[in-house]
Order: sequence, then structure tokens, then C-alpha cells
Amino acid sequence: MLDPRTSVTGHGFLMWILSIFGERGAETYWERTRRNISTIYNSHEQAYIDFLTEIAPMLFSYNTTIARINETSRAGRYEAFIPLEGGFKEISFVGILEGAPNIFLARRFIDFMLTREFQTLLPVMHWRYPVITGITMPETFEVLPVPENDLTDMIHSRTALFSDIWIETWTRIVGIE
Repeated sequence: MLDPRTSVTGHGFLMWILSIFGERGAETYWERTRRNISTIYNSHEQAYIDFLTEIAPMLFSYNTTIARINETSRAGRYEAFIPLEGGFKEISFVGILEGAPNIFLARRFIDFMLTREFQTLLPVMHWRYPVITGITMPETFEVLPVPENDLTDMIHSRTALFSDIWIETWTRIVGIE
């Protein structure tokens, strides 16, 4: 299990459970699941490593994780599963904080991130989709599963309304500090 307080993927899973089961159902889910959670990971990367070394039997992750795995010697060994209920898009972003000491350089860096040169690296260095169109994607991306039901809007609206409440609820039910 990924800790929703320290992991974006863990937070996404928490919000997915809330979106699928509703408030009462999510509490019941965590109460029933709690005894089967053997490890709580602070980071997606550590959970990913334990998954690859077969310490963890499964991994809640991005659909692009299977592309990353297929680019290694483990090609064809694992399969991505998207639940019938659906999935959601995690959207990464960059911004400039108010009062940042060097706005000019910050803007230049963002402009660089939006170049073709930078965006072409995203699929193979960060295992994410680029934000500009026309980027040639690696073959491993061609077979990635895509959710039939897109829960992105539901997840994001619930995150805005319930994130802090559900992190506290999860922490209490799972029994960690």
C-alpha cells in the first residue's frame, strides 16, 4: 500500500476508492482491507522496486509503468490491469511561485519544458505522456491499456472536497501515525 500522505500514487488510490465506493463504502473498504496490508510505502519508487523483486505481489501505478517494465529485461512478464470501474489521469504540472526570486529564469525553464526536445524525453525518461502533440512515442506505449471509464473529473472534484478528511480517515482506520 502506498501512503497517501507521501505518495501521489497512494493519494490517487485513496481518492479512487472514495470515488468508487462513496464515503461509507470507502470506510468499510479500508476497515476490511486493513488486516491485509503488510507494508505501507512512502514512495512509489520503493513500491515499484519491491514489486520488481517480487516482495510486493502487485502495484497500484500508472498505465505507463508497464511500458517502463517492457523496456527492461522483464518484457512480457507483467500485465497491466485496469478495473472495470475505470481509471483516471494524473496530470503533472509546473508553475512559478508568487515571490519567486527569478521569474525570468523560471519562465525560460517552463518554456524549455514545452519544447519538442524536452517533451520527446518524457516518455522514455519519466514514463509519462507529453503535453504537446506530434511526439513520436516508443513502441511500448502502443499497447498500453486505457480505461474505458474515465473517472478523472470525479477524482479531481472529490480530491478538492475530501482530500484532507480522507487522509485523516485512512490514517485512523489503517492505524498508522
